[in-house]
Amino acid sequence: MAVRPGSQGEVSQTDIVWSERRGVPGVPSPLYYKGRLYTFQNGGIVFCRVANTGALVYSGRLGALGYYYSSPVAADNKVYIASADGVVVVLDAGEELKILARNKLDGGILATPALVDGKIYLRTESHLYAFGK
Repeated sequence: MAVRPGSQGEVSQTDIVWSERRGVPGVPSPLYYKGRLYTFQNGGIVFCRVANTGALVYSGRLGALGYYYSSPVAADNKVYIASADGVVVVLDAGEELKILARNKLDGGILATPALVDGKIYLRTESHLYAFGK
């Protein structure tokens, strides 16, 4: 749910801007990026909503089954999400679900990727990777 800023104490109906039950993630934090809210569910399902209204922009499958424990990150108009099976999916942060890449690494990924100075750092069960130019 989206709660109005400045609310204090117990949340009442007047404090709630919008609420939705579909697309609520189990572990990964939602990602706010460029006015949109991205959520990811186990099984490789993404939901993209307009953050201010909750209106669904799109939902769909990532083509990477499994569990998702790491939280998504975003930069350069791309959204990155990693599965516990070690698959990193890169999405275009546009108006429709567009998968730019799926990359399988050597082990599972439970840690959230880190974006620093144009590089993405990914930690698997046994390695730390840095990808960038």
